[in-house]
Amino acid sequence: MLGQGKDNIMLGQGKDNIVLGQGKYNIMLGQGKDNIMLGQGKDNIVLGQGKDNIMLGQGKDNIMLGQGNDNMLGQGKDNIMLGQGKDNIVLGQGKDNIILGQGKYNIMLGQGKDNMFGQGKDNIMLGQGNNNIVLGQGKDNIMLGQGNDNIMLGQSNDNIILGQGKNNIVLGQGKDNIVLGQGNDNIMLGQGNDNIMLGQGKDNIMLGQGKDNMLGQGKYNIMLGQGKDNMLGQGKDNMLGQGKYNIMLGQGKDNMLGQGKDNIMLGQGKDNIVLGQGKDNIIIGQDNDNIMLGQGKYNILLEQGKDNIVLGQGKDNMLGQGKYNIMLGQGKDNMLGQGKDNIMLGQGKYNIMLGQGKDNMLGQGKDNIVLGQGKDNIIIGQGNDNIMLGQGNDNIMLGQGKDNIVLGQGKDNIMLGQGKDNIMLGQGNDNIMLGQGKDNIVLGQGKYNIMLGQGKDNMLGQGKDNIMLGQGKDNIVLGQGKDNIMLGQGKYNIMLGLCVYLLTL
Repeated sequence: MLGQGKDNIMLGQGKDNIVLGQGKYNIMLGQGKDNIMLGQGKDNIVLGQGKDNIMLGQGKDNIMLGQGNDNMLGQGKDNIMLGQGKDNIVLGQGKDNIILGQGKYNIMLGQGKDNMFGQGKDNIMLGQGNNNIVLGQGKDNIMLGQGNDNIMLGQSNDNIILGQGKNNIVLGQGKDNIVLGQGNDNIMLGQGNDNIMLGQGKDNIMLGQGKDNMLGQGKYNIMLGQGKDNMLGQGKDNMLGQGKYNIMLGQGKDNMLGQGKDNIMLGQGKDNIVLGQGKDNIIIGQDNDNIMLGQGKYNILLEQGKDNIVLGQGKDNMLGQGKYNIMLGQGKDNMLGQGKDNIMLGQGKYNIMLGQGKDNMLGQGKDNIVLGQGKDNIIIGQGNDNIMLGQGNDNIMLGQGKDNIVLGQGKDNIMLGQGKDNIMLGQGNDNIMLGQGKDNIVLGQGKYNIMLGQGKDNMLGQGKDNIMLGQGKDNIVLGQGKDNIMLGQGKYNIMLGLCVYLLTL
């Protein structure tokens, strides 16, 4: 038992029991198995190859452990260098500096601010202190407390549980398991395949080239790497990456940018998504989303939200009920929905089935369009289109294409272009202006106002019609309706029905 003096002690190969007082000691231990209890002094201790038990006091100690398997307990502000042994260390409230060797360690840190560096296979439990930890190639188990910690992991496979602190974590090439707490964390993942469970914190996450699995509820800034990642969460997220991802977004407001081949399920949040050249599957929730699609092939299921969608050159499938602003690209797209939509068609080939909404459509493609009960405005370009109108009151302007039109029960306004069109009119009261094309018209039981252009037209109908013929060569067979016909400069073959007609030359 040592007193309050300043002593220099060198121990041999024996088994020693040492109790230090308040003095300042320099102790060099041999190969023996020693029991050491340190007091409040400032001590320098070098341990040999023995298996030692050390209890540290409140002093500031410098400790160098050898190759032995040691047990250490203390509260002081210590500088500890661990060797190749298997050590158990429980530190108190002090501020400690720890250098880990190649051994296997069990370390429990207290409330102090600790610095740790090592290559071993470690079990580390951090307290409330603010800790700096740099781990090497070992396989480590780390449980973080309430402190704000800085952790840099090596190439090993690590297990990390984060507490309530604000943590900075850099992962290496290992396969890591990470559970994040309520703190606001900064995480940089390496090339390993990682499993991450995110807490309620506001986290900044940069994923590497690994295949990662991520689950969480927090508000995240996520930069996705080139890996194949799986994500699920309800937070407000910002995402960027080139990998192949399976992403299920919750109720948060998310921003997403990437070129990967993705499976994306959006929740009720308001999301901003810019997709690249990948082949993606997207399910959109009930909220208001902004989506810009690239050259990929997409499958999109839209919910009841008000969405802004810009489609690229890909071949896309779209189904939804919301109110959409849609700009279609050059791809071959399939669309079905009941919402009130604004649609701008590109040069692609589209299959479109519109529901009960009030839709506005503009495009140049070769389209198959089925209109529902809504009131629609359609301007078709140079493509060859097939259009079936529903019960709504529609405004249609056709371009130079060869179009097939079947009108429903609505009151429709139709302006035909230079194409060769086939028109079957329904029971509605329609206004039709024909262009220079050669058109075939079958009139229903409605009341029609028809202005024929310079084309060669064939007309057959039963309605009550007002017909103005142009310069074309027309064949007209009228039914039982009451018709007003104004003949132009063309050559006409007209067969009238049983009713009274007014012909004006």
